Amino acid sequence: MTDTAGQTAGQTPRREVLPDGVVLARAVELVSAAYGDAMRAVGLLPGKVTAIHALAASTLGDALSPDGESDGEGAGDGCGGGSGAGAGDGSGTGA
Repeated sequence: MTDTAGQTAGQTPRREVLPDGVVLARAVELVSAAYGDAMRAVGLLPGKVTAIHALAASTLGDALSPDGESDGEGAGDGCGGGSGAGAGDGSGTGA
């Protein structure tokens, strides 16, 4: 018997294996969004949320870079730290 995914009944479906860097980037994005929501929920000002995200991204970038130093651009995790449209606290507002 085969289900709609082409798997035999009782067989565990195969999962896509992602590179470690992709998994880590997704985890950072998820945690970053959760912390941003929590900080906003307790009334932290949007500018402070952005500053905290930028500092965290830079620190993570330093920790993950092969030579232990970041280029100042963060970890490329989308959690903000830049300026202009779309940069910021992960809220999708550009704040």
